[in-house]
Amino acid sequence: MNKITEKVLAYQKNMLLLASRPSTVHRVYILEELAKIANTDMVSFPLPNGNTDYFFERNKTLKYCRDICSINSEKDLRKHLAYYQKAVKEYLSIIPKFKKIKVTPQSLIKIYDEYWRVTKIFSPFLLFPILIDDFFNDFSKKLKKYNFAQELIAAASQASIVFDYQKLRLALLKVKTKKDYQKLLPQFDYLTEYSLKERLYTEEDFREILKDIKEKKEEKEVKSYPIIAKRNEKSFQNILRLVKDKEIKAQLSFFHHYVNIRTERAEHLCKVLRYSRYFILALQKLLLQKKYQVTYEQAINLTKEEIYEFLRKGVLSVGMEELNQRVNDKYVVFFDCKKNKTSLIYDTSDISSIINKYKSVSGVEGFKGVIVSKGKVRGKVRIIYRGKDFSFFKQGEILVADSTSPSFMPVMKMSKAIVTNEGGITSHAAIVSRELGIPCVTGTKIATSVLQDGDEVEVDADKGEVIILKKI
Repeated sequence: MNKITEKVLAYQKNMLLLASRPSTVHRVYILEELAKIANTDMVSFPLPNGNTDYFFERNKTLKYCRDICSINSEKDLRKHLAYYQKAVKEYLSIIPKFKKIKVTPQSLIKIYDEYWRVTKIFSPFLLFPILIDDFFNDFSKKLKKYNFAQELIAAASQASIVFDYQKLRLALLKVKTKKDYQKLLPQFDYLTEYSLKERLYTEEDFREILKDIKEKKEEKEVKSYPIIAKRNEKSFQNILRLVKDKEIKAQLSFFHHYVNIRTERAEHLCKVLRYSRYFILALQKLLLQKKYQVTYEQAINLTKEEIYEFLRKGVLSVGMEELNQRVNDKYVVFFDCKKNKTSLIYDTSDISSIINKYKSVSGVEGFKGVIVSKGKVRGKVRIIYRGKDFSFFKQGEILVADSTSPSFMPVMKMSKAIVTNEGGITSHAAIVSRELGIPCVTGTKIATSVLQDGDEVEVDADKGEVIILKKI
């Protein structure tokens, strides 16, 4: 066992499971940018389910996010939101540059530098929303002095903008010709993107989505998206007027804005990732010109250092065996923030020791989370990680996931209850479960580690508990 592995194992008690996301080395470096701004070390490792778990130092990460939450006035709020809009503009500015990329080392270095520059600017808005529910839950205690506290929380936690996944469904209702479908691809094909390895939406997918809307007679629901968004914002502003404490008012508005930002900023990330594929494809062409037979899957698993070295010196220092280990998700990453150094661990024994240490949850008969939509049901578990798992979901099963996103809507509508590892009262799962009127417990941390498909459980969202009745 090497010294880095020993350090990773010793760190476990101080680490916070920040997120679980689809696996690629490129994705690791995006999370590494988040670790840098929070001044924290990071441990990450892929799991058999195709996701990678990312662990950050608990105290440093929470302190960073707590500082962001320091909104004490309307002026603070306006300043913060202006910074967000500026960061969005900078981040999305990389997209047209990706489209115009040239297959030369100089061109790729220039755009790669720019990509990581704008990613750094946008990083606070990728990190903080993941943990915002932890802070919202603490903040909500301040609202107890109001006899309409529950109404305040409910209004604040409703989305009040129309997201791109909803805009796609609205646009599909107006489609009449093949050309209309094709016009939608540049706007919305990115909605399946998450780690550079997903299959992007096609014209045929759009046809299937429209067919599904019509078969389920959801046209009226889809057309109501803008109406509901406006109504939610109006409801929030009306009840906010009853709050006289200016600090609480500003903080409540802050959290309400983040209900929108939480999904919106993920759409921005996925859109930029989608167009960064132009860079990967150009890089792959350069590699082939130098006689390096590197596949697309291998290219998205090159480290940042390896890419820069190749572009500057024309040499690819990583061996194919090592690269294939990354493609096959057989590695652990440790980022040492103080040294600004990324290390990859490949020893199978060390990997096993690390994963067992970080994921040990044996003997659990039940667990708790955040109450976000009340109710109590029993049913069979179905764990969903990504779109390719949707076909396995059956009507009336209990949806268990790391977190949910707009793409999960088809299975969420079929579920009897929802349980997630991440999130809280403002999360996507919370918002949708309240709309559907089904029980939901979020922020359990361990649901996907403890449960497996077919387990029978009781979801008591009145108490925020999930009880295991029968293991398969």
